[in-house]
Amino acid sequence: MLKLSDLALRPDLQLGPMLVSPSRRLVEGPGGHTHLEPLIMQVFLLLLDAGGKVVTRNELFDQCWGGVIVGDDSLNRAIAKVRRTSAHVAPGLLEIETIPRTGYRLTGEILELLSKDDATSPGREAPQAISRRRLVGGAAATAAALGAGGFGSSTRAKTANSRS
Repeated sequence: MLKLSDLALRPDLQLGPMLVSPSRRLVEGPGGHTHLEPLIMQVFLLLLDAGGKVVTRNELFDQCWGGVIVGDDSLNRAIAKVRRTSAHVAPGLLEIETIPRTGYRLTGEILELLSKDDATSPGREAPQAISRRRLVGGAAATAAALGAGGFGSSTRAKTANSRS
């Protein structure tokens, strides 16, 4: 899940005439500038990170809203705000295509700019999303291993003490 602290750590991204500054939650371009709400910036960054691939509605809900259950209206409003921002700040640079009942993806000139940015940053890798199921499963396995290890070592210690 993208958090506010993640926004503060993300470097600014210059995409042609548009500057995206996650830490300041600012998007600047030839048409002006706009400050975005944290959630809207998270949605925008997730679409940018996908580089033209489809981002499913479930991925957006998981990564931007975390475990909070919200309606489709929240996501629809966030996408609409990203669309308005891009149309205002850098008209014609990007569009957000709706894939019915599936998700969204970026289209337009921005994809060429994103691929150039990836090519000039050889060590840059897209962050890997961890599903909640995998995270909870890993935590449960760790807790079980620690619990079993703690139980076994205390039993061995008691057995060693009783033999002495």
